[in-house]
Amino acid sequence: MSHRVVLIPGDGVGPEVVEAARRAVDATGAAIDWEVRQAGQAARSQAGAPLPRETVTAIRDARVALKGPTTAGGPGPGPASADNELRHTFDLQLSVRPARSIFGAAGVRLGVDLVLACMTAEDLYAGAALEAGSNQARTLTELVVGSLDPDDAGPSIKFMTRLGAEGVARAALAWASAARRRRVTVVHRADELPATDGLLLQAAEGLAHEFPGLRVDELSLNVALEELDLRPAGLDVLLVPTAHVAPLTELISSFVGGVGMMPRANLGPEAVVFDTVHGSAQAHAGRGTVNPIAQVLAGVLLLRHLGEGERAERLEASVERTVAAGTTLTGDVAWGASGASTAEVADAIVAGVRESAGRT
Repeated sequence: MSHRVVLIPGDGVGPEVVEAARRAVDATGAAIDWEVRQAGQAARSQAGAPLPRETVTAIRDARVALKGPTTAGGPGPGPASADNELRHTFDLQLSVRPARSIFGAAGVRLGVDLVLACMTAEDLYAGAALEAGSNQARTLTELVVGSLDPDDAGPSIKFMTRLGAEGVARAALAWASAARRRRVTVVHRADELPATDGLLLQAAEGLAHEFPGLRVDELSLNVALEELDLRPAGLDVLLVPTAHVAPLTELISSFVGGVGMMPRANLGPEAVVFDTVHGSAQAHAGRGTVNPIAQVLAGVLLLRHLGEGERAERLEASVERTVAAGTTLTGDVAWGASGASTAEVADAIVAGVRESAGRT
């Protein structure tokens, strides 16, 4: 059966790593009908919007996309970003970020097999940021914190709905159960932020009985950071509000070789978009030297989502062998060694996939 997948090259190094991922996925023999569409800066230049209507229609029809990194933007003042537009258009409420150390790879913490499950539709990603000096900012500042100068304050609002918290918690527990994970830990600051972090914690604890195969527990953010530093192998899936995503991603990525080793699945009821944790790295665009492994691992997640489990396993195994061998890696992974090009890393992964197919 052929699978229709929207392919979004993205910005900066995006086209290079997406091409590497497409080649690697195709090497598995999966029948993918790639439909190339634009998002990000290229789309803004051509269509006047970071997420053109044609791209939205294609994703809505296919229900799945493999996307390269796009230039960062944000809610509030300034231009909209493709990532935020995708989140809002398709209600991509949960971001799943696997991080697994590979035996033999230099500079990694062995035994790490973690997943960050991050709220993305509410909390700080809700886009409730007001420009300093605006009437809305002035009114809110006077209402909430009257001690500040209302003409000089630019507030960003962290808020969460009960429905949103329950939706994210259910999606995270369902994903963890389907992936045969053993434990989901809510990382929070509920003592200081009971109306938001506390709401997510309550939602996860209230839904735990629906997933009897999972242990659902909680850690405060400070304790979780300590556990990650001392005993990361003891943790499994971390369910976190948006506000805590950045520090946890930075720490966990350092265990596995950097953000260039972390893929991402963005889950919503209408569509799933697979991409990477890292950004578009505009300064490196066109050099052919950027690490494509996170994007290739996004392809592994894509294959599993499409029901191509055996092909996903072969592709992931080829990535692991390539990283563990250490002879064909880009400079950021090889830590000072003469790095291979993006295309050469893809060549090595593709060769490994084909070799494993020949043995089966």
